[in-house]
Amino acid sequence: MGGYTRREQLIILALSLGTFTGVLNVYLLTPFLKLVAAEFHISQSAAGQLATVYALVAGMTGLLTAPLMDRYQRKVLLQLGLLVVALGTALSALAWSFPLMLAARSLAGFGAAFSGGCLFAAASDAFPDLNKRNSCIGILLSATGIAAVVGIPILTQLEALTSWRWAAASLLVPLAVVVAGASVLPDRELGARPSLLADYLARYRLVLRHRETSYLLLANLIRSIVWTAPLVYSVAIWVGLFHVSLRGYSWIFLVAGVTYFAGSNLAPATVRRIGPGGVFVAGSVIQFAAALAFGLATSNLAAAILLVCGLIFFAGAFVSVALNILLQSSLPEIRGAVLSLSNTAGQAGAALGGILGGVILASLSAGALIPVISLLTPLALAAVWLSARGFQPAPLVETAAGD
Repeated sequence: MGGYTRREQLIILALSLGTFTGVLNVYLLTPFLKLVAAEFHISQSAAGQLATVYALVAGMTGLLTAPLMDRYQRKVLLQLGLLVVALGTALSALAWSFPLMLAARSLAGFGAAFSGGCLFAAASDAFPDLNKRNSCIGILLSATGIAAVVGIPILTQLEALTSWRWAAASLLVPLAVVVAGASVLPDRELGARPSLLADYLARYRLVLRHRETSYLLLANLIRSIVWTAPLVYSVAIWVGLFHVSLRGYSWIFLVAGVTYFAGSNLAPATVRRIGPGGVFVAGSVIQFAAALAFGLATSNLAAAILLVCGLIFFAGAFVSVALNILLQSSLPEIRGAVLSLSNTAGQAGAALGGILGGVILASLSAGALIPVISLLTPLALAAVWLSARGFQPAPLVETAAGD
């Protein structure tokens, strides 16, 4: 990582592992739903509610606690949140009943609400130079792609060697590393703070009255719906529709992860050239066109892989980086609150994506899922356009963050 000091490299490493662990925590039990259902004598659909409960608790907690994110040191909130996630993870691995498992995943979602927004807000605190910050954001988002396509197969292999409980417990190792690594994050100047209630309400009013931020949060909600639905039902698409083996399915995910990683790390340089708004629009248009074309490629596996892995995942990485950059700079004086609400919007979008994806799958077909859910993409484009953000030149250094 040329151009970064050793301390900055350690910060990026800690934050990247944090985003990796955060995404892996979301999908922690997804590969083992059949095993969990069998052990607790419930249906797989009932076991699937573990992910729903996690997302709902994380979303509601984030909505309620977002204004608190700027009152305290980021690293303290991050460490506390991760410790709660670790407790929820340990209880998930030890749970002797399904109700206890639901409680454990709820606890993990509660902790994730605190840690999720802090990770990206901490990147802004650490890098006032916008070029360095944007590159850091690209690296953090690429770690999320790696978690989905590398972390899940690792969990699966651990389950094959031991059990699903030990595989779930293995998340405690990277969690411990991130908790320790968060100590390298810089402290912030908090300044004078009004009473908790007055500060809480004032920050919410500021976000809700800020046109730019409100529309960007809406765009993130829609993007999460479009992105999550095909991921949740990816087995139905690749195994059910194209009849690939589970090994072939894992290879497709690996290729998709590589393209997402590449896009995440190329996006910051593109942002410097055409601005985050331009990158968001271009990436969204490419994603939309590829998703519609997928509907015509359901009888051609090679074309489908090219469209999904070569275009949708690659362009999706650009979209994610650009939108995160826009949110980072929309209200810098309460950046923690904004990014916590962004995390909440993402969790809500994930829950809605799972619901809408299931409806499309049940009422239409697996081949229709990607093109139909992509019809929401123009709404995200409209939201970014209405935000009136990202099409303006930005300075190289943020001179007045206000944090």
